[in-house]
Amino acid sequence: MAESFAFAIAESVLGKLGSTLIQEVGLAWGVKTELGELKDTLSTIHALLLDAEEKQATNLQISDWLGKLKLVLYDAEDVLDEFDYEALRQQVVASGSSIRSKVRSFISSPNSLAFRLKMGHRVKNIRERLDKIAADKSKFNLSEGIANTRVVQRETHSFVRASDIDLVSSS
Repeated sequence: MAESFAFAIAESVLGKLGSTLIQEVGLAWGVKTELGELKDTLSTIHALLLDAEEKQATNLQISDWLGKLKLVLYDAEDVLDEFDYEALRQQVVASGSSIRSKVRSFISSPNSLAFRLKMGHRVKNIRERLDKIAADKSKFNLSEGIANTRVVQRETHSFVRASDIDLVSSS
C-alpha cells in the first residue's frame, strides 16, 4: 500500500513541529513543553499509521479511529500555520524599528499576550485529544514500522557453468 493520507498529514505536522521557527515561537510564547509533548505523542502514532490504514478496510473501529485522528491532525496543522503567520506578522510590524523596540513589542504587546494564551489553550487541547487517540491505539493490535515491505534477496555469485556458456554462444 502506498503512503496513506493520515500518514502524510502526520509527517507534515511533525515537520512543522520540528521547524526552527515553531521551536523559537514555542519558547518565546511559553508553549514549548506542550509542543514537545504533542510531537512525542504524534511520533508514536505516526509509527502505527501505515498498519492502521491497511487494517481499516476490515475493522470499522480502526476506520473511526483514523477519522478522529485526521480531524486532530488538521487542527494541529491549522494551529502551527497560525504560529507561523503570527510570527511573520510580528516581524513585519517590528521591521524598521530598533532591536530593543522589536523585542519589547514582540513580548509585551497585549495582542501578543492574548494570542499566546489562546494558542497555548489550543495546543493543550490538541495534545489532550491526541493523547486520548494514542491511548486507544492499544485496542487495535497495530504494529510499528513500515507495512507490507518485502525484502527480496537475489543470489549473486561469479560462478558460471560451462554448459551455460555453450548454450549462449551457439544460439
